[in-house]
Amino acid sequence: MPHSDATRFSDLRNVELMKPVLWQVYLASPPVDHMTQATRRLADMLLDAAAQARTH
Repeated sequence: MPHSDATRFSDLRNVELMKPVLWQVYLASPPVDHMTQATRRLADMLLDAAAQARTH
């Protein structure tokens, strides 16, 4: 869960892991030249969340 979403739930607690958990997200969409604005925004949000997760 992104940190920005987790802050909405006061009962959630951060748990430090001994080994990092790596994950991949696949976004199925039409080719780039047919991608909708909503799909572009979703892709940008996912990339931004991943970049922020690397810095926390």
